[in-house]
Amino acid sequence: MHSTEPWILTSLFSGKLYIWNYNTGDVVRQWDVTNTPVRACKFIERKQWVIVGCDDLKIRVYNYNTAEKVTEFDAHSDYIRCIDVHPTEPLILSGGDDMMIKLWNWEQNWRNVRTYEGHSHYVMQVKFNPKDSNTFASCSLDNTIKVWGLNTSSPYYTLNEHKAGVNCLCYSPAGDKPYLLSGSDDKTIRIWDYQTKTCIQTLEGHTENITAVLFHPKLPIIVSGSEDGSLRIWHSVTYRCELTLNYASGRVWAVESAEQSSKLGIGFDEGSAVIQLGSEVPILSMDGNGHVMLCDNGDIRTAILQNLHCTEETALSPVYKDISVREWLFPQSLHYNNNGRFMLLCGDGEYSISTTRVLRSKCFGPALEAVWAADGNGDYAVKETPSRVKLFSNFKESYTIETPFQVEKIFGGKMLGARGQNFLVFYDWQSGDVVRKIDVAATSVFWNEEGSLVVIGTADGFFVLAAEETEAGVAFELLHEVGDAVVSGCWVGACFLYTTEKGFKYYVGGEVIIVKHLQSRGFLLGYLDKESVAVLVDKDKNLTAVPLDRALLRYQTAVLAKNFELANSILPEIGQQELEKLSLFLQSQGFLEEAMNVTRDAMRKLDLAISMKNEKTAIQILEEISEEGPEIAKYWSQIAEICMAKGDIPTALKCNEHAKDFSTMLLIASCYSDAELMKRTEELAREAEWSNVELMAAFLRKDTKACFDLLVRKKRYPEAAFFASTYAPELQNEAVELWKEDMQRRESSMKKGNM
Repeated sequence: MHSTEPWILTSLFSGKLYIWNYNTGDVVRQWDVTNTPVRACKFIERKQWVIVGCDDLKIRVYNYNTAEKVTEFDAHSDYIRCIDVHPTEPLILSGGDDMMIKLWNWEQNWRNVRTYEGHSHYVMQVKFNPKDSNTFASCSLDNTIKVWGLNTSSPYYTLNEHKAGVNCLCYSPAGDKPYLLSGSDDKTIRIWDYQTKTCIQTLEGHTENITAVLFHPKLPIIVSGSEDGSLRIWHSVTYRCELTLNYASGRVWAVESAEQSSKLGIGFDEGSAVIQLGSEVPILSMDGNGHVMLCDNGDIRTAILQNLHCTEETALSPVYKDISVREWLFPQSLHYNNNGRFMLLCGDGEYSISTTRVLRSKCFGPALEAVWAADGNGDYAVKETPSRVKLFSNFKESYTIETPFQVEKIFGGKMLGARGQNFLVFYDWQSGDVVRKIDVAATSVFWNEEGSLVVIGTADGFFVLAAEETEAGVAFELLHEVGDAVVSGCWVGACFLYTTEKGFKYYVGGEVIIVKHLQSRGFLLGYLDKESVAVLVDKDKNLTAVPLDRALLRYQTAVLAKNFELANSILPEIGQQELEKLSLFLQSQGFLEEAMNVTRDAMRKLDLAISMKNEKTAIQILEEISEEGPEIAKYWSQIAEICMAKGDIPTALKCNEHAKDFSTMLLIASCYSDAELMKRTEELAREAEWSNVELMAAFLRKDTKACFDLLVRKKRYPEAAFFASTYAPELQNEAVELWKEDMQRRESSMKKGNM
C-alpha cells in the first residue's frame, strides 16, 4: 500500500501488475510484466517506482508516474519469492527458491552488493528491521528464521522452534517491543523477542498454513492470513483473538498496511480488498491552556503548544514527551476533564483516570465507554454493559442506570446522553432520572458551557436546541437545523465551531460562517481564548493553529443576547478585516442599523439605509459618492419611492431628477397641476432627449407651439401636420409645406438611387 496515495499494488499469477485506487475502485496503472507469475512487488516511493520479482528469474522496475520500465535484470537462478526495500538507503533485498538472499544497490547500477547463504530450502520472505535497518530477518521452508547483518554473509542467529516451513514474518514497529512475528505451515503464529532470541507467545486458531502476518503500524493489533481463507485480528498486548473475518475469496496470500493508516490491504486467490480497521480519528485531547495529550500506538505523550499568537494559519510542531500509564490499558479514547486537572483514558474494556500533573492514578475499572460531566472535578459516567451505565460523583459511584434499551453510545456534557436505536435519551447526572427522550439518531452531542444550548449531530446534519429549566423540568426548543454533518466541534460562548469533511466553520444565531476549506478531513481539538486560535489536527496527528478572533465571537454572542452596550464596547477590539463579516451577521439577525454602523463599505451602507427606509442617510451617502450611471440611478429611484410613500414629495422629486425618472415627475406635476414643475420636467426631458415626456409636458401646459416645434425638430412632419390641423390651425399651412418638402426630398433621393 502507498503511504500517501489511496493506492494498492497487486501482482498476479498471470504476470500482470496493477495499481488500484481503493477509494474509487479504478485502475491507476497496469503492466503486462511477463507470462510467468509475479510473486513479489513493492513500492519505492522516494523514486516513484514499483519493483517486482518474477518466476522468469528477473527483477523489473517501473516508474509508476510514466509507466516506463526503469530497468530489468537477472537476479536469481530460481523463482523470486520476496522483495523488501531499505527505509533510507538505495538498497533492496530479494529472496528466492535458489535458497539465496541478495542485496542490490540501485545507485550502483543495481549491483549485487552481497549474497547471503544459509537456508536449506526456499526463502519465503525477507524484512528489514525498522528499528535497526542494518539488520534484517528471513524465513524459509527449512522451518527456520534467520537474522542477518547487512555487512556479513553469515546469519547472526537462527530461530527454529516452528515445526514446519515458515512462510512470513514481520517486525514490530513499537519502540519498546523488540518483537518479530512469524507464520508457519504448522498453523501457528509465533512472537519472538529478537534480543533474548526466545519465543514469548504462540497464537493458534487457523486451520491451514499461515501465509501472511502483520504488526499493524498504527493499531494495537496483529493480523494474520491463512490458506483457510480467514483473516484473524489479535490483540498485540493480550494476544487474544478479537475478530475473525472471511470474505469467501479463497486463500489469503498477502496482508499489508500503510504507515499512519488504519486501512488494511488483503490479497486473496480471487482478488484483493482494502478494509478500514477502527476509526481514523486521532486519539488526542487538549485542555484550555494548550496542553495536548495523544496516544500513538499505545504510547501516551504530552506537549505544551507554543507560539500560538498568529495572524494566519500556522503549522505547529510540538515537542512531545512520553508518560507512563497502566500497562494493561491500550487507550481508544482520551479526554481532559473540564478544568484540565484529570485525564480519562478508556480502552480494552477498562478505564483509568489520572491526574495530569504528577500522573497519579485516581481510579480505574471496567468500562466499554467513559465520558466526563460538564461540571465538577470527578463527575463522570461509564458504560459497563450495553444496558448498564454507572454515574460517579467526585470519583465515587453515585447511581446505576439499568436502561430498558441497548445503549449504543454515551455522551458527556451538561446532561448524560445515551443513544439507542434511532433515539437519544438525556439523564440527570445527580439523580439518574430521565430528562427527555428525543427521536434522533445522534452521532455526537455538544453542550455549551452554560448548558443552555446543545448541538445534536446526525449523519446528515445537526440540530441546535435551547435547553431551559422550568418548573415542569427542562424544556428543549429547536432553534435551527443545519445541513452539515459534524466531524468534530466545540462551543465558544454562543458560537459553535465545527469541522466537516472538507471545511472548518462556525454557527452563530442560525448563520453558518466558513472559516477555511480543508484539503482533507480535519478534527477540532479546541479553542484557546488567550491566543484567539482554534487548533485542528488531521489523521496523521499534524496540528494547525487557525486564528479566529475571540472578540468577534464575543461580539456575536453579545448581539444574540441583545446586549448592545456590551457589543459596542467589544467592537474596537475587532480587526478591520472582520467588520464586513460582522455587518452581514448583524443584518441576518435583523439588526440593520447596527449593521450599517459597523460596515465601512459605502454601497453596503447605502443598501442597509434603503432597507431601513432611512432616506436621509441614503441621500447623504449618494451625494458623497457623487457618481452617475444606471446602478446609481436605481438607488435614487428606490429612495424616491420611499419618499413618495412617506408623502415627502419635494424630496421624491429631487431623487427622481437624479434618477432621470421624468415619467414620474410628469405624473406628479400632472396630479398637482403644477405648471412650474411641468415646465421643469419638459426642460429636463428635452436635455435628456426623452421626446415622449417632453411632448406630453408641453401638451399638458397647452403650449401647442412647443409641441409643434418638437415634432418638426424630430422630422415627424406627418404627425406635425395632423397635430396642427387639430390643435393649432394657424400652423397647419406651415406643417403641410414642410411635409411636402420632405416628400419631394424622399422622391428625389429614390430616383437618384434607381439611376
